[in-house]
Amino acid sequence: MPLGDPVCVVVGEPDLPGFALPGNRSHGKVDAGCLPVLHEWCAATRVTEEHQLRWPQLQPELGRVCGMLIPWYRNPLMLAGQLALALEVAGSRVELALGIGTAKLAGRAHAAMGLPFPDRRGRLARLEALCSLLPALWRGEAVSHELLGLEAVSLGPISVPAPPIFVGGASDDILALIARAADGWHNAQEADPAQYAALRSRLLRFCEAEGRTRPLRTAVQLNADGLSPQVAAQQARAFARAGADALTFLFVRDRDPDVLCRFAEHVL
Repeated sequence: MPLGDPVCVVVGEPDLPGFALPGNRSHGKVDAGCLPVLHEWCAATRVTEEHQLRWPQLQPELGRVCGMLIPWYRNPLMLAGQLALALEVAGSRVELALGIGTAKLAGRAHAAMGLPFPDRRGRLARLEALCSLLPALWRGEAVSHELLGLEAVSLGPISVPAPPIFVGGASDDILALIARAADGWHNAQEADPAQYAALRSRLLRFCEAEGRTRPLRTAVQLNADGLSPQVAAQQARAFARAGADALTFLFVRDRDPDVLCRFAEHVL
């Protein structure tokens, strides 16, 4: 829910009316994590365009397509290429969120594919590298990075506008990484607006210590299963006062289209 342009997000269920910003994520389930990013995002873009025509009263503007990726089992060059095609399809509607993942969730995907799961230090280093390497590849530059296994690789003579890159997490090492390298902070850890405000203040102190001058965008993700529209609207206002730029409602169990549409009508 960006301030001034309310939006409700359905993560993992993009084919429903009334939500101007459908989204998906790939860090929880092995089957979803193995799908090509291009297919996920292009499909979400198509259904969004279809529902804009079918339910114009609920969806006055075509929103963005967002994703949360845990990138460790993806080849960085292939990932950049897939995203470049998605950017060509969805353009400025794409926002990219990256996370370091956990052994409980992302580790299962690695185990299912017979791949080693990097340790935390390695995941942090790779994540910070991707924040700069992906935009460079989209600019058509040749890049090298020993840790990512890249040596003078490029996508050729292309020029694709880079989407904002958000990073998820709330630990000090991740907040410091965001201050140094990311465009925005994706918060899915703190559901209390007051605690979120304290975390955001901590992040801003890291930004000040790093001498950061470019703007930092902040987004909050809330579990909306069983959440009443009235409480959701109150949460939206509280997080806006706490400094959040955008709010995502995540539906995992509540997938009934009528319920979700009523939720959108009350909260938007």
